[in-house]
Amino acid sequence: MKNKNIFIFIGLIFILVLSIGVMYPKQSEKDELKNNTSNLISIMLENDIASDEYEKTEVTKWPIKGYSFNEEESYCDNDSIIKWINNKIQVIGNISDKCYIFFNKIVKDYDYTGTSQEFIVPVTGTYKIELWGAQGSSYDEDHQGGKGAYVSGIIELNENDNLYIYVGGHPDNQSEEAGYNGGGVGSHHTQNGYAGGGATDIRLENGDWNLDSSLNSRIMVAAGGGGCGFQAGENHIGLGGAAGGLIGYDGIDKSQYAYHNHHGTGANQVVGGFNSDYSYPNSKKNIGGFGYGGYDDYGVCGGSAGGGGYYGGGAANRGHAGGGGGSSFISGHTGCLAITSATDRNPKSGCNEDSKTIECATHYSNYKFENTEMIDGLGYKWITEAGEQTGMPSPSGETEMGHVGNGYARITYLGK
Repeated sequence: MKNKNIFIFIGLIFILVLSIGVMYPKQSEKDELKNNTSNLISIMLENDIASDEYEKTEVTKWPIKGYSFNEEESYCDNDSIIKWINNKIQVIGNISDKCYIFFNKIVKDYDYTGTSQEFIVPVTGTYKIELWGAQGSSYDEDHQGGKGAYVSGIIELNENDNLYIYVGGHPDNQSEEAGYNGGGVGSHHTQNGYAGGGATDIRLENGDWNLDSSLNSRIMVAAGGGGCGFQAGENHIGLGGAAGGLIGYDGIDKSQYAYHNHHGTGANQVVGGFNSDYSYPNSKKNIGGFGYGGYDDYGVCGGSAGGGGYYGGGAANRGHAGGGGGSSFISGHTGCLAITSATDRNPKSGCNEDSKTIECATHYSNYKFENTEMIDGLGYKWITEAGEQTGMPSPSGETEMGHVGNGYARITYLGK
């Protein structure tokens, strides 16, 4: 009897140690798997959202970002119980049990590629879409292109729906080459004007970025920032206008001259930006349009280009002035102004710049987002106008006051 009690006592301690000791990873250990038990754990990651196809991985950390624990699929050879508590696994049962921990992929990320990318909805359900617009071209740290905007929303999608993602390009420093997806072209003559950043958007129709029918099918747009300008000499600088929420920011002209009237203006929901110099011939190329930023084609001094967006920012006509930022759009976001149809870019009947209804903001396709968020390139949060300066989430999970570099897109599956 004494020996039996000893065995029972040892067994209870064994289970207690297991139930406490294998709750890992600990935050203090940076979520790393414990070496003495990692050979008993196989982490199985789903290949794609709702694919039901899993592969064993050799990662040494629990895959928290972009994945969710699948309790139903996870199992142990000898029926130990698996629990996911506070972002760590707890196994209760036989300490030598071999366990298979399954994680479902819930996030799809899209980086800049310079072409459209397709998302085929794998399962009917609720999805969150986040977009970041691209920054305009900079000269250096002191002469910056306007930063990109951030938009997000939740939408119901059906299996096999097709969405097309166009991620905006950030032109290199001192570049004339337009940022992909609507950034304007920079212009160099006696002064230096640099290119605008491209917008990042979601479309229902594929095609070249500037194909009319594809542009009309945009249901969400995060605007790009305007390009900066530079002229040699003290205080001859131009800062690109930040990408907008509903309205883009004007470029900044910080010339030493008495007149500061050469920058590109920001776009809004019905028209692109233009050049602020009223004595200057505003050609169609200089004015931003539906999906593209303007660029200076006058050829006297050179000018900074507008950022892409729902509508694009206007171009500057001097190197010491910046291009305007583009405007953003979310179908279903109050204050946005949707076009009438696939062939008519006018606002819907009865809707205008002062309209603040969901109907006026809803795309003709009736794809509509809820729980929307719109943050401009200076970090201000928009509803119908700019509000608190909250900053925006960066793709890496930090907070930024406007997006820098290339655009980005993320689609997260929230469930059925």
